[in-house]
Amino acid sequence: MNHTENHNLLHHSNVKVYLFLGLATSVYATLLNTESGKRIADEETWLTVSFGTALVLGFCRLLLPSDAWNKVLLAFVIGGSPLIFRSLQNKI
Repeated sequence: MNHTENHNLLHHSNVKVYLFLGLATSVYATLLNTESGKRIADEETWLTVSFGTALVLGFCRLLLPSDAWNKVLLAFVIGGSPLIFRSLQNKI
C-alpha cells in the first residue's frame, strides 16, 4: 500500500469517527435540552461540560496517535482540574 492509498484509508475511517462524534454530541445536546438536562446543566455546569469534553476526547482517541492523544489528555486534565475543583468548592 503506497502513501496515497494509506492516507485515503485513514481519511475514510476518520469520516466515520467524525460522523459518530457528531451523532453522539447531538444526542447529548438533545438530552441536555430536556427538563432534567436543563436542570443539571444549570445546577452542575461543570459536570455537563466535563462529560461533553470527555466525550470528545474519547473520540479523539480514535483519531490521534497514542502519543499525541496522551499529551492532549494530560493538557485537559491539568487545565480542567482547577476549574472543576473551583466549581465543587463553590458548592460547599
